[in-house]
Amino acid sequence: MDIFVERFDGEYALCRLNDKEKNLIKLPLRELPQGTRELSVITLKSNGTMFLNEYAKELRMEKIAKNLKCKKYNFTNYKDF
Repeated sequence: MDIFVERFDGEYALCRLNDKEKNLIKLPLRELPQGTRELSVITLKSNGTMFLNEYAKELRMEKIAKNLKCKKYNFTNYKDF
């Protein structure tokens, strides 16, 4: 399952689940993989391990850009996230 990190709120990350309802959950930052930032995509494996998924992030950013009707938008250049 993929989890999309929308934003940080203190010691927590507000994350959108990739389920039908697009539920929003709050996860402690200490539980997330090292290097997690806003707009990261985290893949949760069935054994409970998590890892940052750069490929899924790029796909999601392309979909967002397409929905915003941007001709070209490179999210990888943003190092401040």
